[in-house]
Amino acid sequence: MGTQQQQMEVQDQEQQLISQIGKSFNFIIPILLGLVLLVNLVQGKDQSPFETHPSNMLVFVISTFIYYSVIQRSMPLAARISGSLTSVLLHCFFLPHWLGLVLLIAWLFVTINVVYKLHAV
Repeated sequence: MGTQQQQMEVQDQEQQLISQIGKSFNFIIPILLGLVLLVNLVQGKDQSPFETHPSNMLVFVISTFIYYSVIQRSMPLAARISGSLTSVLLHCFFLPHWLGLVLLIAWLFVTINVVYKLHAV
């Protein structure tokens, strides 16, 4: 009986974590996307981000799709990874190319480290 209660508490904590992750990324992703479009407008570029940064936008669209899919399926680790990748990709639009690559490499190492530590436990 005690183990069932503990399992229910763990499931409840996972649901709360998923909710918190969803709230934070659901807030930051549209804001960053709006800023990317605004920066293009202010700089007078006639091209969309899909034309200026095709690889970033392709990965952005895929990771956003994955993020919203795994949020619906209650998968917190996948939600954290795909949501953070989406945010990092949008941040790369505001940085020079080389600094964006450094940010993506740092994100990759942090993600690998987190996944390794979670699975090592």
